[in-house]
Amino acid sequence: MIPLPTSSVPNLKFVFNGFSSNIAQWTATYEPAPNFHGLDSLSFRVKNVNNISDGDSGTWSDLALISIETRSVNDFPVIEYVKIDDMDFSGNMISIEEDATQTLIIGYSDVDEDDLSTNFSISSFIDVEEYTLMNNDIKETHFQIKPTKDYNGMDFLEIVITDDKENIAKSFIID
Repeated sequence: MIPLPTSSVPNLKFVFNGFSSNIAQWTATYEPAPNFHGLDSLSFRVKNVNNISDGDSGTWSDLALISIETRSVNDFPVIEYVKIDDMDFSGNMISIEEDATQTLIIGYSDVDEDDLSTNFSISSFIDVEEYTLMNNDIKETHFQIKPTKDYNGMDFLEIVITDDKENIAKSFIID
């Protein structure tokens, strides 16, 4: 390997599935596009500005190519929306009338298209029935929430969505 003069200038060219920038002389960064995995390449040339003569502005090297392989990683599931009885809901406090039933709907997805499942934990004062359906590309789980007969007071519901590798949880206080 022959060291190039410190006055040489790198010239980065094409990156197809990410972003590259010159940080300092002879260094560069590469960041793949969001959710990209696979092969990419970076091409560059180097100009030797010490080789200037009679109006020549320096000599460029041949084009060099670096191949880059970006490995896939698992992304967390994402909660797309939460609804109560088909109304958008952004809080974490659910009010239910004594002896009434409400439906909590959670829509969630995974960019990796992994199989998703839900688990929930709750105390014995509330009964919960669960069923799941698809709404376009978003999986929806409906939770029928009904307090035990004649019960009034607070309870806590935690729902965990998993793709068997990563979990995301959403907690609710039921009053």
